[in-house]
Amino acid sequence: MVNLQFILTGLLPGEIHERTSWKCGTTPDFSTGVIIDIPNDAINLTSLTTNDVLDPTKKYYAAVQIQTNRGMKEWAAIEMFTPVAINMINLAGALPSPISIPVITTSSDANNHMASFFTISVSGFATVGDSTLDSTTYVIEDITGRVLWTSIRNKVHKNNIIVSNVVLENNQVYAIKAAFHSSSNDTSYFATKHVHVGAVNGVELLTDLSDGTSVIEPRVLRIGYRPGVNSVQWTLIAISGDEPIEIWSATSTVPETILPANKLRNGARYLLAIKTNLDTNPSYFIARIGYPLPGTSNLTVPRTLFLSRDQGNILKWGTDAGLYGGTDTIVYDNEW
Repeated sequence: MVNLQFILTGLLPGEIHERTSWKCGTTPDFSTGVIIDIPNDAINLTSLTTNDVLDPTKKYYAAVQIQTNRGMKEWAAIEMFTPVAINMINLAGALPSPISIPVITTSSDANNHMASFFTISVSGFATVGDSTLDSTTYVIEDITGRVLWTSIRNKVHKNNIIVSNVVLENNQVYAIKAAFHSSSNDTSYFATKHVHVGAVNGVELLTDLSDGTSVIEPRVLRIGYRPGVNSVQWTLIAISGDEPIEIWSATSTVPETILPANKLRNGARYLLAIKTNLDTNPSYFIARIGYPLPGTSNLTVPRTLFLSRDQGNILKWGTDAGLYGGTDTIVYDNEW
């Protein structure tokens, strides 16, 4: 006799467990040696007993897949076991892994998802025995399976994490994945949540934060003209690992604003979010602020500005730091 059991966790409110598919065999891919292969069982939802006789000298593999009123779930990770002499398998935990599969939610509408600066949350951790949640792995893939962003075995953000150092493309579908890791060194199967990033908002950023100019000076931020825009929300977020920090925000009634002085620092990465009254979600722009060129300075110390010319009527300008900042052709009447 074979008895398979599992504990179902992580259903969403209103989600109903309707069917279970069961597999058991002597190979992990169930290509050969299949003992149990029961698809879409509407009777035995969390426990199955059959009259099959297993060989206690062999290793067996088991897996389950559930179907709810919201669709099919993925097959869980394969559980390997050796039956006892009385030929009974009693896996009083989530089959086929000692750890339950995460339930993934995000802070944005799955059908009109934000392209960045959103939170991935996971819940439903359950385990057989006394092990605890050690860490969580998060992954974002595009529809081709290309990995765009990861956070591997994150021990700090085990239940939620903010995605801020990637900007997803508009009007595309993405797979958000997560897996639990327990203190007993077990890993759950990956859960997957598909989201559709909202259509193009039409925000065109005309200024570039990463232009290498001084970080101590105010910056003019400007977007392209769009008819009907009468309110623009600007937000600047410092990207630092898994801890993004909102450092400045403002609202303007025209398509430009002033980023105050001393909001940026050299070598840092920033996410600029811009949302107009015509947009459902913000548009996002990532910039990395470089370091000053040799001979220049971002320190707030007095500088002497000087101009000079050569015989080709080329105006050169610079400061007492000793580096010319650029050249321009001029027409002049008097000596400088």
